[in-house]
Amino acid sequence: MDKASYVVAGSLIGMTALGSAGDRSIRHEAREETQNRMVGIISPWQFYGFSYIPSAIAASVYIGGLGFSNDWLRETGRECLVSLACAALVTSSLKVTLGRERPNQNEGPFDSDPLSFRYENQSFPSAHTTLAFTLSTVLASRIRNQFASIALYGAACMTAAQRVFSDSHWFTDVAAGAMIGTSSALFIVHDSEHSHAPLGHFPLHVAPFITGSGAGIGISQAF
Repeated sequence: MDKASYVVAGSLIGMTALGSAGDRSIRHEAREETQNRMVGIISPWQFYGFSYIPSAIAASVYIGGLGFSNDWLRETGRECLVSLACAALVTSSLKVTLGRERPNQNEGPFDSDPLSFRYENQSFPSAHTTLAFTLSTVLASRIRNQFASIALYGAACMTAAQRVFSDSHWFTDVAAGAMIGTSSALFIVHDSEHSHAPLGHFPLHVAPFITGSGAGIGISQAF
């Protein structure tokens, strides 16, 4: 990351912090619109960020690249899978560490129970939003088509909106998820484009992990 990247990251973090002041009012407006037709339209988009869906899409692209001997598809699938893994690790760690209460618990946006593994205390950040923006960012970066980018980011935004309208997350939860997903994807895409690792070089990585159900050590093989 260069200086400009740090400035952008700092600005986004600051905007998210300031946005927490509006969490209550945004939730109120969202609940007022629960009977609106728009809710029925955005409800299905939760599946775009559901953990298995982005992973299945990424794996399908990667396997398709192998099957058709298409390097572009294979690399796109690989970047999607790595980005999703990185984003999920960051999101899961923050969820457990911060323990923010979900809005549907009616305790307020500043209520938290740090180091909690309870679902009700894993509001920040939104995992659905994180994964949706991760997948969309990698695909948009690889496809490099204006209309495709609009469609992909539109899908991610619909996922974020659904999480707020369903009262599962505060606005700042989805804002943070969008930042984590986008930045993780851009980092992996940028790293891959500037990598000079020889073909067939498969390093082994060992790292700790924390999820909503436990913690441990993960061993991964790059591909």
